[in-house]
Amino acid sequence: MDKADIQMVRNTRAARVEKQADGKLTFVVTITGEEHKASDFDGILYTVGQELCTNELDLADLRVKLTKSAAARQNDR
Repeated sequence: MDKADIQMVRNTRAARVEKQADGKLTFVVTITGEEHKASDFDGILYTVGQELCTNELDLADLRVKLTKSAAARQNDR
């Protein structure tokens, strides 16, 4: 995503989007109750409650260990 100049912001609550005088957007979020702003965006895409779709991948056949929410476990490397 970095190569495409896309900024990912996780574990936040969207507060609002503000339009600047030049037409650019400012994304205002709260993180643990504190407000933060990220500015100068052409567009903003915000997703909520992503659901994992791993059932059809047959990960158990590949011996991939899953968490209770069906996410693949990550190692520390």
